[in-house]
Amino acid sequence: MNKDVQQLIERIAHMADEKKAERIVSIDLGGTSWVTDAIVLLSVKNTIHAKALLFELSKELGGIIRDLKSDDFYDDPIIEGDVKSGWVILDLNSILIHCLTDEIRGFYELDSFFAERGVVTHY
Repeated sequence: MNKDVQQLIERIAHMADEKKAERIVSIDLGGTSWVTDAIVLLSVKNTIHAKALLFELSKELGGIIRDLKSDDFYDDPIIEGDVKSGWVILDLNSILIHCLTDEIRGFYELDSFFAERGVVTHY
């Protein structure tokens, strides 16, 4: 994984932890995906928590990404999905941040699905 991507994931994990996200996991896809380099999974308590977390992450990451724009690894954060669904993705191009309630995360078993495809790091 690109050193910049790894450092950004560590900052994302730290910010998410400060905002009370739980079960923070990153998966380095190691070039196996044409969609993204890495995935971060975050659990939230409820949809209100998800909305607040996404707002803070997109605000903070927007400034960081503008500083890193010297390459094509990053795009401005794009929020995909509806917070009310319990599963929203913050798309940074090289990193996809999945913000999920425990119920949705358990139902879709994303940890198992992605763990088979890359190197998992727990924060």
